[in-house]
Amino acid sequence: MLMKKKKIIFMSLAVILVLAFFINGLMEQQRAELIEQVSSSTVNETKILGEATLVDADGAQPEVSVTVGSVSSGYFADARINRQKARDEAVELLQSVVSDSAADDESKREAAEELGVIAAIIAKESNMESLIKAKGFSDAVVVVGESDVTVVVQSDGLSGADVSKIKEIVMSEASVGAENIVIIEVK
Repeated sequence: MLMKKKKIIFMSLAVILVLAFFINGLMEQQRAELIEQVSSSTVNETKILGEATLVDADGAQPEVSVTVGSVSSGYFADARINRQKARDEAVELLQSVVSDSAADDESKREAAEELGVIAAIIAKESNMESLIKAKGFSDAVVVVGESDVTVVVQSDGLSGADVSKIKEIVMSEASVGAENIVIIEVK
């Protein structure tokens, strides 16, 4: 009886681990597709900010990667839909574990925690998109990765001040360093 419980717990944890890797893979794949869609199709130039120097309080100069390109008019809506589809698949898998009567309590707890992490990421992305738009940009899509954030923003030319605004929003909402922020400007 005890051995059977241990096997069930072990198998449930293994399933949760596989699901976590799968979900992480889906999210990273979606982020990579977002970057590839913008950067491969119509990139005009790639630059690391040199015209405007971003300075932290300690005097260090972290660099934010900025890429410039252009996309179709429906890009932002399509990107949001694709992001939501990937998230929906991940949530569905996790919810199946939570509602599975054969799963042990530990597996259900871990799946529920992962659902909470996904919900927090969705909220952060939405908050950052709203704040970026509030700063005067016509549209933006934000994708939060494991340790980095990618921002695709519609603009006719990002100034150093614009990059600083975006960087400040991302750093405050996602708690990442400037070196882990990628800004893709689309026209």
